[in-house]
Amino acid sequence: MMKATFPTAARLVWMLRYYGHDDVAILAGGLPAWTAAGHPLTTDVPRFPRAAFTTRERPALRASREDVIAIAEGRSDVQFLETQRDGTYAQRDLDIPNSVRLSASDLLEDSRGGRIAERARLKRPRRQGGSISPKRTIVSCGSGVGASGAYLALCEAGFTNVAVYDGSWMEWSHDKLPTVPKPG
Repeated sequence: MMKATFPTAARLVWMLRYYGHDDVAILAGGLPAWTAAGHPLTTDVPRFPRAAFTTRERPALRASREDVIAIAEGRSDVQFLETQRDGTYAQRDLDIPNSVRLSASDLLEDSRGGRIAERARLKRPRRQGGSISPKRTIVSCGSGVGASGAYLALCEAGFTNVAVYDGSWMEWSHDKLPTVPKPG
């Protein structure tokens, strides 16, 4: 059995929100945190009435490659955050032009099981060279999965206009789109 990690769960939450289902959340700390807090477990299966779900895409939650190309070419002032975790980000030498580095290692705390950082820490997200703006923001990572965790963390920090570039570095580098050396 495969154990779901926070970014995978965050990806599902982001996708459900993208398709118009907002009543979703992640159990912070998972089952271990639930039982440690003294909450009960049961094997009873609840019965829910059948329901239909009609999708209604919310394009503002997803950034396309064309959106990111506009940023890379300087034709857009949207804030573009590269949010790969430090370990995986260190393995590459290049970046998407005009991207700003904001480590998911600061947004998601591995020491707490990959949970979203404490609210006090999220109130002052930091990046190389200064603070980040609450303006329209697109988050990216290696494959789009981790960026979903960054999306949730930024939403928790009060950002209201965040989108995920789900193609992320994998699509960008595969399609040989413009790159720049990473800042030293």
